[in-house]
Amino acid sequence: MATTESTLSSTEKCCCGGDDSSSMSTSSTPSNSISTIVEPHMVEYNSLTGCKELFSTNPKVVVPGAIYIKNYISEEEEERIMKLIDSKAWCHEICRRTQMYGYTYYHTRHNLPTMQPVNESSSNYQHLDLKEFDWLIERLVERDGLYKTDYGNPTQCLVNEYIGTQGISSHVDNPGPFGDIITLVSLNKPIYMVLKLASNENIQTKILLEPRSLFVMKDDSRFKWKHGITHMKQVYVPSTGETLIRDENYRRVSLTFRFIKTDGTKKVTNEDPNADALW
Repeated sequence: MATTESTLSSTEKCCCGGDDSSSMSTSSTPSNSISTIVEPHMVEYNSLTGCKELFSTNPKVVVPGAIYIKNYISEEEEERIMKLIDSKAWCHEICRRTQMYGYTYYHTRHNLPTMQPVNESSSNYQHLDLKEFDWLIERLVERDGLYKTDYGNPTQCLVNEYIGTQGISSHVDNPGPFGDIITLVSLNKPIYMVLKLASNENIQTKILLEPRSLFVMKDDSRFKWKHGITHMKQVYVPSTGETLIRDENYRRVSLTFRFIKTDGTKKVTNEDPNADALW
């Protein structure tokens, strides 16, 4: 994987906020002069390189297939989501609180009964209806053209809550049970996500995931790059110059949308994940 900054096409620069002043947000529309955009608001490919909207600790690192969109949802939509999830029961089976809407599956090992329910009824998760997020899934699928794969639309929304310095070890979501595209919406507080090339973890960067942003993993970024949430005690926000302290009052929530391949949930992998890398 190359580590030098590549030359972006005009479409990629438009997406990233480069030479074109338009950006991919809920309020923006693509320029009529950009004919290579395959769907409104969305481009087919974006390596993160050159994104002025994105803060990366190592901007020369290229992550093919990754897409970052600032302000993908509005403040009002963020508030509505937070009220929704805080009105539902949380699961405490792992080191952070979680919820699942839709299909109940989060672990890579089907043969670990303490972590992976054999069926929906045996799970400690309260069954939560994915229809709560139909409006957001429609935006991802219909408006922005994501999830156009051999599988289908997201069948699960995993909600993760991070309090203080809670994080998650770097990992690649198992391709057995999880589909080819994964989307992540960040809420409430910013955080840094680490991205590491799986074949050479010396090639890595950290990117700032801002509240209301969308991060998309497809192609190489989905299968060849590890991602994780850091345990760093401070979060520097370049746009404001502010440094947030991740103390007991710090709270970040994320929504992860995935398609669950039910046949893949029965497969067993050869390695156990780290204790804090359950997803």
